[in-house]
Parts: sequence; C-alpha cells; structure tokens
Amino acid sequence: MTKQWVFLALLLILLTGLTGCNNAKPEISFLESLSSPQPTPTEPFSVTISQDALQSDPANQTPIHFSVTFSTEILASTFLPTSVTNSGTASVTAWTITDSGDHKNFTLTASQATDGTISPVIAASSLQDLVGGSNLASTSGFDNEVTLISPLVIHINNTSATEGSSLAFTASLSRSSTQTVTVDYTINQGTALATSDYTSGAAAGTLTFAPGETSKQITILTVDDSISELTENLSVTLSQPSGDNASIGTATGTGTITDNDPLTISVSDPVATEGQDLIFTVSLSNQASYDVTMNYATADGDESNQTLNAKTSNNDYTATSGTLTIPAGQTSVTITVHTTDDLFFEQPELMILLLTNPSSPATFFDDIGLGSIANNDPAPTVQFTSTSSSVAESTTSHSITLSLSQVQTDPVTVTFSTSGTATNLSDYTLATSSPITFAPGEVSKSISMNIADDHLVEATETIIINLTGTSGAGSSLGTNQSYTIQITDNDTSPTVTSFNPSSMRTPLIPTSVVVSFDRAMNITAVQTASNWNFTCSGGGVTTGISSVVWNAGNNTATANLTLSAQPPVDSTCTLTATAAILDSYGNSVSSSGNTVTWVKGYNIQKISAGGYHTCAIIDGGVWCWGSNTYGQLGKPIGTNYSTPTPVDSTILQSDVTDISAGMDHTCAVKNGGVYCWGENTQGQLGAASPSASYLPITAIAANSSTTSVSVGYDYTCAIVNGAAKCWGDNLHGQLGSSGGGQRYTPAVITGLEANVTSISAGYAHTCAIVGGAAKCWGYNVSGQLGNNSFANSSSPVDVQLFTSDFLAISAGFFHTCATLLDGSMVCWGENSSGRLGDGTTINKLVPTPVLNISNLLNIDTGGYHTCAISPSNSLYCWGYNGAGQLGIGSGMDTNIPIQITTPAEITNSFTKITSGYHHTCTIANKSIYCWGDNSSGQLSNGNITSLNSPQLILAY
Repeated sequence: MTKQWVFLALLLILLTGLTGCNNAKPEISFLESLSSPQPTPTEPFSVTISQDALQSDPANQTPIHFSVTFSTEILASTFLPTSVTNSGTASVTAWTITDSGDHKNFTLTASQATDGTISPVIAASSLQDLVGGSNLASTSGFDNEVTLISPLVIHINNTSATEGSSLAFTASLSRSSTQTVTVDYTINQGTALATSDYTSGAAAGTLTFAPGETSKQITILTVDDSISELTENLSVTLSQPSGDNASIGTATGTGTITDNDPLTISVSDPVATEGQDLIFTVSLSNQASYDVTMNYATADGDESNQTLNAKTSNNDYTATSGTLTIPAGQTSVTITVHTTDDLFFEQPELMILLLTNPSSPATFFDDIGLGSIANNDPAPTVQFTSTSSSVAESTTSHSITLSLSQVQTDPVTVTFSTSGTATNLSDYTLATSSPITFAPGEVSKSISMNIADDHLVEATETIIINLTGTSGAGSSLGTNQSYTIQITDNDTSPTVTSFNPSSMRTPLIPTSVVVSFDRAMNITAVQTASNWNFTCSGGGVTTGISSVVWNAGNNTATANLTLSAQPPVDSTCTLTATAAILDSYGNSVSSSGNTVTWVKGYNIQKISAGGYHTCAIIDGGVWCWGSNTYGQLGKPIGTNYSTPTPVDSTILQSDVTDISAGMDHTCAVKNGGVYCWGENTQGQLGAASPSASYLPITAIAANSSTTSVSVGYDYTCAIVNGAAKCWGDNLHGQLGSSGGGQRYTPAVITGLEANVTSISAGYAHTCAIVGGAAKCWGYNVSGQLGNNSFANSSSPVDVQLFTSDFLAISAGFFHTCATLLDGSMVCWGENSSGRLGDGTTINKLVPTPVLNISNLLNIDTGGYHTCAISPSNSLYCWGYNGAGQLGIGSGMDTNIPIQITTPAEITNSFTKITSGYHHTCTIANKSIYCWGDNSSGQLSNGNITSLNSPQLILAY
C-alpha cells in the first residue's frame, strides 16, 4: 500500500524595492497546507512552490534560486538532487525554476527510513529579472513539522535445543505500538515427530501483543529418549496479522533438536580351532533410529610378534571384506571368517578384522577385532640325517644335512656349536653360521664349510658339530644331535723360498727380516732359531739372531737381528740360512741357500724447496714429494706424495747435477742439458705445449754446458756456458726483455752473455752475479731490484754498489738477499714481517745489512722469509712464520735472524739450506731435515701435519 508524504505549510515571501525597476517584488509561497498522515519514510512527499502574478517577471523566465533544509533527524544530504521532478534543474542542494508556469512542483524522496521529525524550510535567494537588475529577496512564513513513523513488522526467530529441553521461539514487533496487535501461529512437524520427539499443547494458536509489548514466546518441550537419532527439526509459521497496519516480515522459525545419545561401535575377539569359523560380533552401544554402515576387511597378524602371525599366504584363513549395515532398531550383526585345518604345528595365531569409515554420527569404541586360531597338530623335531663323514684336506668344501620332521608355516631355528682338534679359520672355515632357520615349507638344510688346504704337516683332525637347541613352531631336537668330520692331512715339510727385503739400499740396517716358506707353517713347526748367520762388511758390530717369530697359519716367519750398533755408512750386511731347520715332526726344512743383503746409506747431494713441493738429488737421481697437481713431482698428475719418491723418468734417475723447484714446476740439469716438468701455462717448461707434463721436457739440449738452473714462479732461468738464459712468463720483464707475454724457448739476456756465476729467479724478478757485481731485472713494486727505485725494468740494472763484491744472491717473492766478499749479508725490497732481517719492517730500495750474522756459507729466500747457514754450523731464519717455516718452535714472526734449535744428532756441518713458499729444508749429517707448512706433504714426514722445528725426513 502506497502512502504519500504531504507537506502542508504556507510561507509568504514579499520581495520589494528592486533597484532601477518599478515592478513589484516576486514572491514565493506554499500553495497548500494539508495534514500529514504519518507517511512511510521511504515514500515521497510534495512541496509546491509558485510565483505571484505581481512579480517583476510575468513570463516566469527569471531563475529563482532556493534551498531546502531539514533538522538533524534527517540530514539534507539524504534528499538527493536526482529526486527533483518536472524539469527542474539541480546543483548540489540548490535547485532552479526555469519554466514559465505560475508554480513549480518538486518531489523530494528520503533515502533514510528513520523515525523522527522533519522541518523543511524554503528560503529565497537573490532574484534577477530580464533587464539584469538585482532584487533582494526576503522570506516569511513558518516551518511545518511532520512526524515520520516506520511501518509495524512482525518476525519470528530460529531456535535449537538438546533433546529433553525446550525449544523457545520468540515473535517480535519491529517497534512498539499504541494499539493491540495479534498474529496467528501454526506448529509444523519436520523430521521431528509430535509426541515421540516433542510435546506441545495445541498445534496452532494466536499471539496477542498488548499496547507497548514487542515480543511473545512459544515454548515446545522435546522428548529425551535413549535412542541415537540424527539431528531433527520442526517449524512455527506466523499468519493473519492485525492491528496498527501490521505486516509479517519473517514468517517461519525453525527449531532444531540435537540428540544426546552418542552411538559407538565395538567388535568382538573370537577364538576358534583351525578348521572352525571365527564369528566376529559387531555391536552398537545403544539402539539407533537410522541404519549404521561401515567397511570391514581382514588382515594378517604382525610378523614382529610370533603370536600374531596368521597369514592368508599360508592359507590360515580366507580373506574377506565388504560393507556392513546394522539396520535401524537393531544393535548387532556378525561377520564370519573361515579358517583352514592344515597339517602344520603352529603357535596360536591371530588375524585381524579391521572396521573403517563408520557412517555419521556413529564412532568406533573398538575398531579392531582379533581372531585367535588354535593349533591342533603335533610339534616338529630337528636332527642330522647321519652322524659322521671323512674328507681329505685337499677337499675344498663339505656339507652335512639337517632335517625337519614335518613342513611348517612358521620358521624353525636350530643352533649349533663346533669342537674337535681342527681349528676354525685355519683348518676350516664355516660357510654356514649358527643359527640355521628352516623357512616355512622347508624340511632340509645344510651346514657347509670350506676345508683349508694349509700345507701344514698335521695329524688327522676332527670337526665335531653339536646341535644345541631349537626355537619356533614348538620344535625340539631329535635323536641325531652330533656329527663328526675327519680331515686327513696331505702335506710334507716346507722349504725356505726367500727373504724380505732381499736386497736394498737403506739409511738404517733393519733389525728384523721376514723369511718366506713355500707353504704355511703352524706355530710349532720350527724348533730352533739358531741356524741363521748374520754378518756386516763394515765390522765393529756384534750381530746374531735373538729370536724367530713364527706366524701361525702363515708361510712367513720374522727373524729378529741383534745389533750392538748400526754398522758404518756404506757397510754391506748379509743374512743367510746356513743349516737345516727341523719342523715339529722331525722333517728337515730346506733353506735352498737363500740370502738377503743390505747396503746402508743414501747420497743426498742437493735439495730445493718449491711452492708446495720439495725435490732432491739422491744417489744421482731426482726424488720429489708434496703437491703433484700439475705433475711437478715427476709422477702422473693428481696424486700427492708425503714421502720421498723417485721421479718416473729414466732420464732423471742418474747423473743429475742440479735441481730447482718452483711454485708448480721443477727443472734439473743433467749432462749440460736442462729438463723441466709440471705446470706449463706460461711456457716455463721450455715448450709451447703441453699445458702440463709429469714427464720431463727438454728445455736445453744435453751437452750445452749448463751449470745451474733456477726456477721462479712461472718462469725459468739457467747459466749456460757462462751466459744467462730465461724462458716462460715475461709479464713484468723478468726474462730480461721487453714486450711482456711468454717466451717458450730459452734466450740469452742482453748484457749477460758471459761471466755469470750465479742466477736466482723469484716471483717475477731475477738477479744474477756477473764478475762480482749484482744485477737485477723484472718486477720492482717493493724495490726488490735494489737500484733505489720502484720502476720495473725489462733489462738488467745494477744493484747499488758496495765496497765488497757479491758472492751469492737469492731472489724471493718480493725481496732479495745476498752475501758479500767481506763476509756480510745484505737484503732489500719488501720487508713485511721482517724478512730483510734489519730489525725493522720497512721496505728498502737498496741493500741493507742483516743484523747479528756474518761470513755465511749459504742463504736462500723463500716466499716471505729468509734462512742462512753460518760457519759455526748454525741455522738462522727470519721474517714471516705463520706456518712455522722459521723453525724456531713457535709461530711468531721476527725481523732479526733467530738461531734454530736443531736436533741433537746433527753433528756434521750443514751443507745446504732451501726456503720454499712457506716451508724450509736443509741437508745435515748427510740427511734431510724439513719444517713449516705441510698441507700437501712437502715436508715428507708421511702425513700433512705442519712442523715448527726441524724433523728428520730422510736419513743417510
């Protein structure tokens, strides 16, 4: 039903005194004043505004501006400009009359339904006539208030309750009323049934709201039964409202009844003798008003528990599965599982009936049924099929048989032990271990052994196998519980075949030697150790055999030698078996006249420490150890060696006269030629390819009168017939020529064509002594050329002159040291960590005296440290000591020479000191001692542990 809002007010607005015009003032007025019938807030009301005929614009062409305002109960913004009708125009909240009629109607619609009072006010603004004159406007009249009242609507709610409690429905009015309001209601069955699920009075009735009342309640009592039910519902419907123009909003309310009888499912654990049926009973905790369904399936018992091992694979029972339904009102059903009456002895077995996926709301209390199957068969026995056998020692294998009295579905295990005169692992080896298991279905098993043809002269031996017990399937041992095997011997007395070592050169005469026989001998085979002879050609040593240790079951014996002292160097010692040796049976052991001979001593001639490897000339051949990344040890590339190892090349196994190890390559001099191996990316081996080679490449041909070679970081120099030649990397001019790049073949350095007596290659600079003067060239970033400059030079420059001639010179990574004719020692260049030995850490551009030492026999510069040998048979080192390369027992740097504490056994003079990147080696007592970094095995002490003091590496 539509209702209009009608504004009834009369407003008289007189407009007078327009400037420059004699016309009467226009007026604006409300045409009607009607009573308001309490409209619905969302429906429109009308306001009519007209112009008086006496106004200055009879044609009604002059725009009249006005605005409509309201009190705060309903905001002006809720009356939208789009609500204006009859061709009026709008701008924000001001509308303009533009047509020619005597009046103009505007319909304003409230967009906010709110009870309250509105007070529209019409106000005239300035008027303008056709001539363009301005008119002042005024307003008069009164405000007409209209009360807005919202419609009366009746609603009913939804509600819920647990069975046994009440459903409370509430009917409510949208607002209070001054009138009596009524509405009819009806109670409707849903899934909940009257009487059985709920009780109430009449199934229908009328609710009466007295004036001012806004809610009424309808109460329905539910029934608390013991039956499990699904959630149920009923409804209450409102109809026929009356009074105060009431209407129905929400007509129906739903009441939900929640069950309070939980339903659980359990399954029984039946027992049956094999061949009988297992009857599983599936039960409900109480009656249900609906069908209850679930899935079921059988499963084997748990193999980890021998009492839970019924299996379909053993045909213990017949598997079954499916869907089970317990009809509404019924509380249990059964599931039948068939078992098999077999002939096997078995422990009581269990199988499983598993229930899954119960239909809601039922849940499981016990979803696993255990079916127990009882055995009805006799227990099995285990025994040997016979009791003895005999085999020859030459028989490689033998086996005996065990039997199980009847087939079983469960494993049967039997244990056994061995005894007898034969010894396990020497006379025989069991191939079958205890226990032995008969798998289900097996009735025969073997115990196997390998007979040892040991070549020992022995009496007939026995192996006795005793069964000690059984387990599984109720088994027990039968009558034949012991089995005896006789092994007949097939051997004669042994013969001595060799000694180890048979011949070698060694720094120490060994105090024992291993004697080998043509076959293994038992521990009692040899009765005497006196028939051996040991002599040394050097004399002065008391020798003899103190004992012979015979290795049981082996073909070797260790003869221990008695030495009162080590024989002199270069002595030759011989061990001989000179008389018959008897075995334990009186048989003669033949010696065959075998002898063993040793020569004591190494001839260590020279040594050179490189980046991470070290090489030496030993007995005229090249031996190397340490890093072998590029084949710099003369061994196939890749494998490091932590002990001295001869190079593979036959060329370098004799007559080598000089050796020099660089960062990753090594060079040696033989018969006036130079041979190099290792890394070759810069041509430092004297050839353009290959990139690396562990076999030597000929850089300078033999018979070229080469006297010495010096290997730098990635280049090489040599003195050939008195001239200096270099090859390899020339980035900084270290080859003595300009142009950078590489040079793959040796070339003479201009200015050094003759009289060169010493040459030394460093990281990227080179120095030489010519006629007592020192010259250097190449990289000079730290002043290592010694010419009071930092400028690189690709040609030799003079080291600043001293009053004495240079005797020896050594180029390190970024510093240089030399000894002078007057006995002093000088250094120059980089001085971090004190490697110049002058008591400071300041770089020096010219030679600077080393403190505290003089008359040195040998000097050598390493990567960042320096070492020297004094005439008093003392070692001195200084500079960087991060890897212990100074040998002073700590890791501290020093800027002055520190004497190294050397091992007490060093009595002869030191003959050579060599400094590598971070390690140092020396020759003393004709032996090699090393210390410092050992990360790649460059110290040759058999491991990669670094040392901070000298350790014997290879004794003479």
